[in-house]
Amino acid sequence: MRALRVDPIDNRTWELSDHLEWKGTIGHGDSMMGLNVAHMMASLLKTTVQMDVHWYHDKDYLFHPEDPETIVERFDYIHSMYHNSNTVKVNHIYNSTEEDVRNIRFRGFIEDNKKRGQVINGLNSWIFRRDLFTPPERNKIVIWKPFDNATPAPKWKLSFSEKDWSKIVKHYLIRKHRYNVVELSYRTPIREVFYHIRTCNYVICYDGMWHYITRNFIKPSFVIGDQGVIEAHNPQAITMKKPIGYEKLFKDYDKFIIEIEGKCDMYRQKMFRYLNEN
Repeated sequence: MRALRVDPIDNRTWELSDHLEWKGTIGHGDSMMGLNVAHMMASLLKTTVQMDVHWYHDKDYLFHPEDPETIVERFDYIHSMYHNSNTVKVNHIYNSTEEDVRNIRFRGFIEDNKKRGQVINGLNSWIFRRDLFTPPERNKIVIWKPFDNATPAPKWKLSFSEKDWSKIVKHYLIRKHRYNVVELSYRTPIREVFYHIRTCNYVICYDGMWHYITRNFIKPSFVIGDQGVIEAHNPQAITMKKPIGYEKLFKDYDKFIIEIEGKCDMYRQKMFRYLNEN
């Protein structure tokens, strides 16, 4: 099955099929981006989508020996939390030899009149189950930083220095505004990550790690990274490439809430309007 459809978030035209092939990587955000695409494809086509995930390692692979679960275990756990999860049938292919998907990252959809493999906007939008959207804990903010990863983060994810992060977290969030700050890392078990993001008010993070969990809960966020792709990954968030003027956002408690909630609400309205109509 192949058909042209327009996504409800960015109003882009896509040629879609009911069979998605996706490159599995060490990045949890990459996995969730693929799942979001598959679920939006299924919704737009009004059919079940077969998703083949090509892993270039075996089922029990751990990227780091201290990882609390495998990449595939994280994938399956998070997929079980998706809205209409049964509309996407996942097939894990281990030790894959598929070179086209390895090089281009995906096969089975393409934005109209564009080359395959480019940045995905709009089609990578989905949410978790409705019953998981529960009231947050009072004054809870979740953060994660790019400084203690198993491998060094690329420079574009380090555009805010440790001094900038300290000013945001210690000075503004904790000392000035009295938030309860919970910091996550790559070593945090997926169930714990899911719980903390589900129950927080806001997320402050760099573009990576758990940002698609944040997106699928439509959490108001401030996301850092000196690359344009951060806007494609975090449409619900205020994004900032370089540490110029962030004090204006964080110094006033009421202004911070108004701005971060306002940006998120635009995306939230689009998502729920579409889901309520389909």
